[in-house]
Amino acid sequence: MNCIGMNKKWILLVFAFVFIDASFAQIKSLQDSISWIHRDARIDGIFGVGTFRAYNKLGNKKIEPVIVAVLDSGVDTDHETLTGRIWVNEDEIAGNGIDDDNNGYIDDRHGWSFLGSEKGDVKEDQHELTREYVRYKKRYESFSTDTLDLENNEDYQYWKKVKRNFENRYNETMKSFSFYSGLSQNLQFFDSLFQRELSTDIISNATLKDIQDIDSIHVFGKSILQYAFEVTQQKYTIPQIVNELNVTAKYYKEVLDMTYNVDFDARSIVGDDYLNPWERNYGNNHIKGPLSEHGTSVASLIVNNKNKKAKMNGIAPNAVIMPVRVVPGGDERDKDVANGIFYAVNNGAKIINLSFGKSFTAYKAVVDSAVRYAEAKGVLIIHAAGNESKNRDQTNRYPISTYNNGGKASNWIEVGANSAIKDENFIGSFSNYGKNTVDFLAPGVRVFTALPENRYGFNDGTSLSAPIVSGIAALVWGIYPKLSYQELIDAMLASIKKQEVHVLIPGSKEDRANLDSLIKTGGNINLYDLINYLEQKK
Repeated sequence: MNCIGMNKKWILLVFAFVFIDASFAQIKSLQDSISWIHRDARIDGIFGVGTFRAYNKLGNKKIEPVIVAVLDSGVDTDHETLTGRIWVNEDEIAGNGIDDDNNGYIDDRHGWSFLGSEKGDVKEDQHELTREYVRYKKRYESFSTDTLDLENNEDYQYWKKVKRNFENRYNETMKSFSFYSGLSQNLQFFDSLFQRELSTDIISNATLKDIQDIDSIHVFGKSILQYAFEVTQQKYTIPQIVNELNVTAKYYKEVLDMTYNVDFDARSIVGDDYLNPWERNYGNNHIKGPLSEHGTSVASLIVNNKNKKAKMNGIAPNAVIMPVRVVPGGDERDKDVANGIFYAVNNGAKIINLSFGKSFTAYKAVVDSAVRYAEAKGVLIIHAAGNESKNRDQTNRYPISTYNNGGKASNWIEVGANSAIKDENFIGSFSNYGKNTVDFLAPGVRVFTALPENRYGFNDGTSLSAPIVSGIAALVWGIYPKLSYQELIDAMLASIKKQEVHVLIPGSKEDRANLDSLIKTGGNINLYDLINYLEQKK
């Protein structure tokens, strides 16, 4: 599942374009908020990655192109921020229905999707938890377990864990759907009464105070209105509140109908043999897909095509984006992720950006195989740490850098999210962390990105932190093309300055810790410092 933070819950979308976060008080204008990721703390106290300062230092230095594969939900390759920076498979003739370069993929002129066929494209899919629940239910609910040593049977214990998690999440989602749909229906029931008794149809704190003295409004109606207002924390008319509640109820209904629906079959449209995780040649060339918001946001932060018409630009003017579609709405499948990595490596990508993750994995061995292949070919993998406010030292979020045999991928970087200002909120409240598993932070709070159809917007997420690092890696590799991935990773880690800051531990409202106890390096990446470090090493 993609990692842009909490982007489907209307309660938070209410604030998407309102500057209410006190940690951003130093950002004075809309333009500055759009470009904060490029700023440098030593110039103006804004903890971007120092892109502007690095550009000034580089001057007209020659920078070689570097291909960055974006394994994601799809990319709007026509977006103005990406013009001229999309990978072209020169050995493939577009639209002739022939696999001209014999790589196993027909008409892959600009990339590939493992989520479709000539019949169409996967839009939504189940969570991996649901798929594992179905798989293990067939295995264990069809025969007696009396003869099994259950306490020492790891497979059966895993089934119990899956079953418990699935049932809890399904029930929580059902409760949320019932709650929001019921709240909406009750508000609609009392709407005419509210409008008749109140002097305004705008619901505010003053309104709520007034209705306490109106006997004709039932106490139940008052409590509903009070709760709805507290949820929104905005001045709204009742129809507007009802509409937002309906949007939320619809979201939870869709989760029930697809994400946690054991009978939902999204895969049949692909036409592959899903039970064969090692199968390679399937899919289509629909690299935009039906849900390209996430992938377009990610790609726009990697590349800077210096288009003055664009409302934002990413990091690397030399980056070339290779779109590889592997992430639907719901959880990505291990088979597709592995094939996406193989495809990217075989077609010349030097960096692979993975801005997604999930709590369960079905076929980890095939993903391990692909990561090992990338490692052997010298390809760097950059992965978003995730948005669950969890300690990654204690909780896996797949794919992970640790192989099944206990070894660790040496070509892997794990990235958390930082805010613009160094205060108690410096690490994003949503960001996963881990002293042994998360390498460093990059901007991921209130980041301005491209959206499909030449649109733009702000959002949160480690999904945005990872591509900023991918852009940095692409730019630096373009300057120093002879660096190995290990030398590049070592330089990144060595160039990071530890930030002496006491932060709120993500997920907590009160507990605090020093940043260096939460993140391996205790700091955030800075492009200017990285270039300085490499110049001094020459």
